Amino acid sequence: MGDFFILASGGSPGPRTPQEKFVAGTLSEIIITRISKPLYRSDRRVWPDDVYPERVGLTVVDSVGPVNGQRLGVEAMQALQRSGNTRGVPVAAEPVALESLILTEEEPSEDPLDLDGDLDALVEVRRRREQRRLRHRKFGLREQITCDLCGRSMPVRLVAAAHIKRRAEASRDERLTLENIMAACLLGCDALFEHGYIHVDSAGVIRASQRAHGNADEATRSLTGRRCTAFSARSRPFFEYHAARHGHPWTDAAGHTDYAWLTDAWTLIRDAEDAGRAP
Repeated sequence: MGDFFILASGGSPGPRTPQEKFVAGTLSEIIITRISKPLYRSDRRVWPDDVYPERVGLTVVDSVGPVNGQRLGVEAMQALQRSGNTRGVPVAAEPVALESLILTEEEPSEDPLDLDGDLDALVEVRRRREQRRLRHRKFGLREQITCDLCGRSMPVRLVAAAHIKRRAEASRDERLTLENIMAACLLGCDALFEHGYIHVDSAGVIRASQRAHGNADEATRSLTGRRCTAFSARSRPFFEYHAARHGHPWTDAAGHTDYAWLTDAWTLIRDAEDAGRAP
């Protein structure tokens, strides 16, 4: 448990070439994973060619590509070549310096990381990198951003690229899709939404929680009734999940409760728990 498992795909030359050529080649993509569940057996078919009943649970840490063999290291490339020539059988190898794979030249690190290093530090590096990518895709090079909740325009450093469905409970694809990202200012909106003091209803209108008191109540009332500009047909499931997670009924445009939200809520939360993402 906790060991890292590196998967590789594509690239040139292939694993059947002489070792020195393969080691100097380039892989199309490597996927860095961590073993999150010990060896177990299952006959549920996942792959089309066979059952492969012996399995381990894997959590994706990051994916990188293309990767030159020199960055990954000779021993790791040799292990991948042996695995590629034996139908993907896992091959143990010496620890790999993951820092050289996950960080770019623009992202220096003061603390070298390897497979025996601090997992929390590695995950934090990956999250910072992911956040930068999302911010660039969502905001581009704009210097002023309009908050999707309060509608105020402010410097980009005061606006978060916030996940609508919590990052910890989202799949990798959900974390990276822009429909799950909204602009939320750091002057209150980001925290109010994250902790469920406000939510967005089925018409895209901001609603306040009954749990807000004092100044928090005043802050939520200033947002109530506004239309969230991040709401769309594609972002709707993420807002629905957020409302369900915080126990808010999924209402229609008139504020009438749509009791189907109860079934949807339990389904969404159960799926997240089954995937090991819900707290």
